[in-house]
Amino acid sequence: MAPAVVFRLVAPLNVLLSHALLDLTPCCERAGANEVVLWSNLLRVAGDDGVDRKALPSLVRLSRRAVRTTVDALVRHEWASVEGGVLGLTDVAKQSRREWGAAIGQAEATWPGSSSLRAPLEAFVAQLPVEYSHYPCGYGAADQRVTGGPGADWKPVNRNPAADTVSSASLLALLSQALVGFAAEYESRVPFPLMVGVHLDAAFADGPVPLADAPPALMIAGNGKSGLERHGAVEVDQSRQVRLTPLGSKVRDAYRPTVQIVESSLEAAAALRTELEALDLGNVGHADHPDVRYVGGHVGFAEISARQ
Repeated sequence: MAPAVVFRLVAPLNVLLSHALLDLTPCCERAGANEVVLWSNLLRVAGDDGVDRKALPSLVRLSRRAVRTTVDALVRHEWASVEGGVLGLTDVAKQSRREWGAAIGQAEATWPGSSSLRAPLEAFVAQLPVEYSHYPCGYGAADQRVTGGPGADWKPVNRNPAADTVSSASLLALLSQALVGFAAEYESRVPFPLMVGVHLDAAFADGPVPLADAPPALMIAGNGKSGLERHGAVEVDQSRQVRLTPLGSKVRDAYRPTVQIVESSLEAAAALRTELEALDLGNVGHADHPDVRYVGGHVGFAEISARQ
């Protein structure tokens, strides 16, 4: 009898990047960086003398909508104030900026993937035509797309090909820019967030699933008002089963071929894949895509997949 053939499903590059990012993130948190997303996407660019509020979206490479949400949270909880158009951090926020930045540096120095990933990540990110955020974050609290489709509140920051934009970046920032750059390419081909494709492909391959078992990141409420329900991608029937609509099936079926096309179109992807696969993080238990959402408080947005 011929031996059984075992087929190994190769993880897409975006999933490998997500696993690496979600492995490094809790290392940073354990080192003392309590809110990695807040530090990456706002605190790090706010100096002791403050920062022009209008300049923040371009400085952190996010939409005005996402930045406004974070700034409002900081001001509301007395982590910052805005006077004369300048965002100034309070003493507690300045201390957190310093301590969290140092903790991230410490975590990166001891993380197992630091030495092997640095060079291929720099090569990959350097060829992206646009600079992206230092941690993945959607267009707004209710929109997980990078550009909003593109939305008027997101303006690209073009990468200067004559400048070194990578050697001083943290490993956390490089992983994020690589993943967000991949997502932007994907979303230019599919009118739904990359995160949606990831989870529809994984959870709905065999048909409907109970609402209680639907991926939390999709935030399907079952009341017809959640995002995927309103956009006609899923339906929840009276038995509380979540079913893909024809549109949802189309998005699911487009995911695998589209991520393959995106990976093949990006220079330096092969070398980066090799090093990411060598880390062997597929069975650690990380989510296949970061779940960054609005959590309230002074934080604004946070990565919550490891907190659930």
